[in-house]
Amino acid sequence: MKSMKKFTAHTGLFTAFFLTIAAFASTAQAHEFRAFGRYVIGIGSTIEPPQVGVPNGIDFFAQYDQDPGPDVDLVALDKAAGDIVQIAVIPITVKTESNSAPVVGANHGIFTDFGNLVEIEDGEFGYQIPVGSGWTPISKDVGNNGKHSGYLGYYVTAYLKKVGKPATTLLLKKFVCGNGSLDTEFGSLFDCVVP
Repeated sequence: MKSMKKFTAHTGLFTAFFLTIAAFASTAQAHEFRAFGRYVIGIGSTIEPPQVGVPNGIDFFAQYDQDPGPDVDLVALDKAAGDIVQIAVIPITVKTESNSAPVVGANHGIFTDFGNLVEIEDGEFGYQIPVGSGWTPISKDVGNNGKHSGYLGYYVTAYLKKVGKPATTLLLKKFVCGNGSLDTEFGSLFDCVVP
């Protein structure tokens, strides 16, 4: 009987550990992160997966890697602390679920009003165009849905500067949903639009 209780306690701890890891894994896969020098940016939709006709927002993470070695030591850039975060994001539609695919549309405008640093997910801080102020996916944003349809992507232009560190400028960096992800940090991606 004693070994049964011990097994149950270990099983309970294992289950709790597994569920915790699963929760973090599903959260991390909602955004694509890429390093540009010591700066790391992440982008994705506020509501994952984005759905045709349902208003959505844009999440943007701007981080600085304080330790350029193999360990990741990221700190969020914070305008209130004097960091500079200037962002312009254009939602795009690309022909195939590939980062090298041609653009077939950019029907949602340019988003620049990302405001101040907010908590996007548990303990993860970034900038956001909130749901209702963002964009609403249309049927052309769903892949294989007609001649001019395709897959969700973003063009990102940004000027980022951590106080006391060199700045970086990013011009029209392309991010594409699903298999188009080029995530260099966490192996994550953001979801493609669903009907």
